Amino acid sequence: MAPLGKAAAAARERWIALALAGLLAVPGAAVVSHAQAPTEPVAVIVEPADNSTIRGRTPVFGWAVDPQQPPSSGQGINARDVQLWLGAFPDGRLLDYARYGLPSEEAARRYGGGFLDSGFERTWETCSFRPGRYDLWVYVSSLSSPGARGYSQASVTVEPCPAGTELYRADFQDHAAWRTISTAQVETQADGNAWIIQRKVPGASGESPEGVFANFRAEVKAQLLSRVLNRYYYLQFRQVPGAGSSLTDTYYRFSVDPDFGSFDLALWDGERETVLVPETRLEELIRPPEEENLLAVEADGPRIRLYINGVQVGEARDDTHPWGRVSFGVGTGGQPDAQARFRDFVITTP
Repeated sequence: MAPLGKAAAAARERWIALALAGLLAVPGAAVVSHAQAPTEPVAVIVEPADNSTIRGRTPVFGWAVDPQQPPSSGQGINARDVQLWLGAFPDGRLLDYARYGLPSEEAARRYGGGFLDSGFERTWETCSFRPGRYDLWVYVSSLSSPGARGYSQASVTVEPCPAGTELYRADFQDHAAWRTISTAQVETQADGNAWIIQRKVPGASGESPEGVFANFRAEVKAQLLSRVLNRYYYLQFRQVPGAGSSLTDTYYRFSVDPDFGSFDLALWDGERETVLVPETRLEELIRPPEEENLLAVEADGPRIRLYINGVQVGEARDDTHPWGRVSFGVGTGGQPDAQARFRDFVITTP
């Protein structure tokens, strides 16, 4: 087996030390070279290629297997724990979790047909990231051998995109992307060129596209469907991804209460809230509940700017989370239920 480089060896030593001490903040993460011990899972980044230049929506594709796992019993990889990082653990940051279980002919060719469904994939919207050099890592963990981990790395250069480049536009009639959900807590449905979210119990519910965005402008038109007190709608952004397809309770939220004519901006970190822009009343600008309001957020590095109906209403600086999911939603304000209609959800570069 080829020796690890100094950086890779140091990263691996840090990882093992933290794992043995039980201090890993992110479950199941691991790290680096393709030249791993025979008893460890193998992870390979196929695209983007090492030392490549990328721009725009970039598929991150590869495969991962645990060679110690009998092919007849699956790939042996924890499908919910295929982590993509920018920079090596622990100094880098989690980018996203990849979807696992896709066909990989390369994995099947190397390890046998039983390992065909070993591919992973996630799309990286690089236009929302600052141009420059990035080290992209994948970390995987083993189900069959607890504590065994695999990793791989590719260095890429991200090229800049023009200001105002459209990154995402919601098509609410596309049910493959915006599926109708009906549960005891929330119901969603398409309404022509709009989307209706009904929260049936106290709390908040939202919808978001796949992928993470770093620097962007996001906007949506929102309207409460009945004139009720304390209900609000919001734009939520830089929400940290969780294992598999889940999301954590860590995000920024720009909330607007059209009945009270007020807005605020808060950072949520699990159960803790940090107010970045306190509740501010703008009754002359914010339209009443039965009318639409246009909400917009511009996030560029630590600078966050808030807009309502085309007018900047607030600004904050915070670098706690540099990227994450972007969504919109409705909250009950402690009341039994809430319902809102959304349309024209668009994300562009700043």
